[in-house]
Amino acid sequence: WGRGLPERHSLSRSASWRIAASHYRDGDSYARGFGPDAYCPSKSSKRIRCDLRGQSLNQPSIFELSSYFFNPHAIPYFIAGLVVFLEGIFVYLQNRKSSLQFAFSLIGLTTALWLTGVGIFYSSVYEEIALVWTRRYCFLGVIFIAPCVHLFSACWRKTLFKQWFFIALNFLCGVIFYYFSVATDLFIRGMWHYPWGFYTQSAILNPISQVWFFSHMTFGLLN
Repeated sequence: WGRGLPERHSLSRSASWRIAASHYRDGDSYARGFGPDAYCPSKSSKRIRCDLRGQSLNQPSIFELSSYFFNPHAIPYFIAGLVVFLEGIFVYLQNRKSSLQFAFSLIGLTTALWLTGVGIFYSSVYEEIALVWTRRYCFLGVIFIAPCVHLFSACWRKTLFKQWFFIALNFLCGVIFYYFSVATDLFIRGMWHYPWGFYTQSAILNPISQVWFFSHMTFGLLN
């Protein structure tokens, strides 16, 4: 119990055992709500869900309510994501024909994906579930925030037709980054285990995406 976890994890092995044992039911359940400690050790990079006897259970699903728990640390992310999303919808409805309003609503949408994605993987019991939401949902929002900000800035200055090729290239780069995030471990290699929940482990290509992200945010501010 607790083997293979980073030193920053707050629970000791004995504490993890006591927590898991307190949630033991009929010999075949697991420590619900304590996903970082509900895995048996494995030599591979992936962990499998196990019961207290070390026997593997069925793989968790993102559609199972038992794969999530109430995490108060996730509430601010859900609230902020909802507010940003509704703000983008409100601005877009003011003038549906305006490219400026449309670009602003895209910023709201991508930011909402990022924030609510953090809330979801904070609330995930299992690392596999948190990793799926991080790679396929949360990173989708993160990677497209900068291109949307650049698009909005070009619409603001009314230089969209002058910068359309550069903006389209940025969105294409975002699609490529997202593909490698979903299909490989080059951007996200796993999840850290913290007392407040899971968080992303950056991989070797993540710094490249960060440089790309902040450079386009800078271009947006310059516009």
